[in-house]
Amino acid sequence: MSEAFTVWIAAILTLMVYSYLLADNPLYRLAQHVFVGSSVGYAAVVVIHNVLRLRLADPLLDDPRANWPYLVPLLLGLLLLSLIHI
Repeated sequence: MSEAFTVWIAAILTLMVYSYLLADNPLYRLAQHVFVGSSVGYAAVVVIHNVLRLRLADPLLDDPRANWPYLVPLLLGLLLLSLIHI
């Protein structure tokens, strides 16, 4: 994205947040949802890249026999994910 576009988006979101000073309104709530959504998305990408891939998948793919204890957190995590969709 171009820098001017991101500056305009940041300025609009800032004004939407400052609109809370007038009253609680839909613009403020939209800005709030955008900020929370982008934060959760960023956190999910960081967890997948830094934790799941580097500390779980890579050791298991390098030498599965030596790193078999890593299967326990993998299986527990898969069980947690399966419970979410019930």
